[in-house]
Amino acid sequence: MYKYDSGHSGYKKVLAVNSLNAQNLKVSIFKTNAPIVCSPVISENIIYFGSVDKNFYAVDASSIKEKWKITTNTAVLSSPLINKDNVYFASGSIIYAANKNNGNIIWTYKTMGESIYSSPVISENIIYFGSSDNKLYALSINNGDLIWRYSGKGTEIISTPAYKDNTIYFGSEDKYLYAVDSKTGKEKWRFTTQGAVSTPSINDNIVYFGSDNGTFYAVDTKNSKEKWRFKSGGPIIGSPMISDYLVYFGSWDGNIYALDLNSGMLIWKYKTSGPITGSPISTGNSLYFGAWDKNLYSLNPRNGQKISSFLTDGVVASPIAVDRSVIFGSWDNNLYIINEK
Repeated sequence: MYKYDSGHSGYKKVLAVNSLNAQNLKVSIFKTNAPIVCSPVISENIIYFGSVDKNFYAVDASSIKEKWKITTNTAVLSSPLINKDNVYFASGSIIYAANKNNGNIIWTYKTMGESIYSSPVISENIIYFGSSDNKLYALSINNGDLIWRYSGKGTEIISTPAYKDNTIYFGSEDKYLYAVDSKTGKEKWRFTTQGAVSTPSINDNIVYFGSDNGTFYAVDTKNSKEKWRFKSGGPIIGSPMISDYLVYFGSWDGNIYALDLNSGMLIWKYKTSGPITGSPISTGNSLYFGAWDKNLYSLNPRNGQKISSFLTDGVVASPIAVDRSVIFGSWDNNLYIINEK
């Protein structure tokens, strides 16, 4: 699932790759024919991801060999979802359900929009995702039947929804963060910002999210009241990561920020040489994220000191981490699997 869980915490306690310095690494590459702009998922040692080359891939993490692929009609721009024996992903206006072992398509559902940028999330056998047709969809995970759909104010829903306590939270290009009932699709509340709203993350009863006007918000899920806000130097496109009383996010200003979860006070920031539009992840001892300067970075999450970095030939998409491995795609068309020697 995107960012490991339905609340998009971005935190997973695994053994980190201690250094991204090339001499300490075994670097494996799987080549596609176009940029990889979304983060992969891994299940039972198989990596699942899509590419702008219109293919969705299943690749063995050990042999780096293709197990199967599904060719679609347009680019795959969002991260997939694994649930039991099935994988769910979007391409163009269509959401696909396929058997994760052999790639056989089980069902498809076509929205009324041109593109699905939102990654799917699941709760209680319902799959949720947003679309460029200004709608949030809830489908049966078993057969793809429509359960409900919610319409915003007339603009695209690009952000990935987050789930907690029978509520779906999602941002829209119409400058609102929405909370809707996960069973009925009925709106509970909306919170207005001054820019398009990125994918939220939830911790306890607070939802955290950024806006492309550069402001990062903490809002109470019970009453939609703002708890605090923080102003960065550029649009905030990616979703935040939450761990150990801190919330982390990147900005178009090239900084990764670490704020106190309760007060919004700046704890540290780290400056890269390019915008950060992806989402950071943490393994406990390392904070990983990609930037437009073509680097994957590893920082100490407590103080923001750089541990190491790994240079590619393209913008680095959001990574994932498993024991002693970091996996990510790049706009140089490659999927990278980095392991310690």
